[in-house]
Amino acid sequence: HEEYCEFRQTECRHSNCKWIGSVKDLLVHYEQKHQILYNFQNPVHLSGCFYVTKTEDSTSEMLLFKNNLFWIIFHRNPTGKFITQKFYYLPTRKPTHLYFFITSFNKGDIEFTSTSMSITDTCADKLALENSEAGVMIPDAMLDRLLEDKLYLNYSIKIVEIEINDSDDS
Repeated sequence: HEEYCEFRQTECRHSNCKWIGSVKDLLVHYEQKHQILYNFQNPVHLSGCFYVTKTEDSTSEMLLFKNNLFWIIFHRNPTGKFITQKFYYLPTRKPTHLYFFITSFNKGDIEFTSTSMSITDTCADKLALENSEAGVMIPDAMLDRLLEDKLYLNYSIKIVEIEINDSDDS
């Protein structure tokens, strides 16, 4: 029960925010202190952009999909010259579905796409996610071609939801 309890402690991953509280209270905190939350009930294509610097940088957004809470974290690694995206799922009950995110970075005819599975914020999955390389390898030369106004990278995300079948465990 503890790994899915809505009262378990979590932290806000929004830029420079020091808030710590329960998963149950995170949504209220985010809506009051940060920005408008993406909230969807049907499979969607989510579009947006994030600011890209030449140095190491991360940006986080929150997404509510069918009453399931996710962190979307984009990270720019200037040493490896790639961008990763990670999807944290914060379940408040035992998950009944797997969630996949098909992410595309594009401008004009140039497009880089990858598929990532969300991972829960429970202890076992958290370590796996932090060590994963879920993301898109975009060489710096191509990254410059993708940027709008030399600052912003456009992206789109398609969410795919797959029901967990109990027989999958056997």
